[in-house]
Amino acid sequence: MWLLELIFICLKKAGDFTGKSSEICVLHTLGQSHKRIILLGTDGASTPQKMIKVIEAGARAAQKTTSAKVLWVGESLGEIGRASCRE
Repeated sequence: MWLLELIFICLKKAGDFTGKSSEICVLHTLGQSHKRIILLGTDGASTPQKMIKVIEAGARAAQKTTSAKVLWVGESLGEIGRASCRE
């Protein structure tokens, strides 16, 4: 999972993903059993209603793909200060 954390830091540093509520970033993978990773921003989703909006945004993003299966993983990314990204 450390690689995903590093990718997240690089995307955030480049300004491609801020993590704000309902923001979506689709990462395409090569040579993996999964074809893509969809990052969902949750920053500011502090109420159940706002979190539902985030989940709905993720579901819409997943529906736009040809994927037959989706795995939802929820984890706080607030402590990702361990990894670094070089420009």
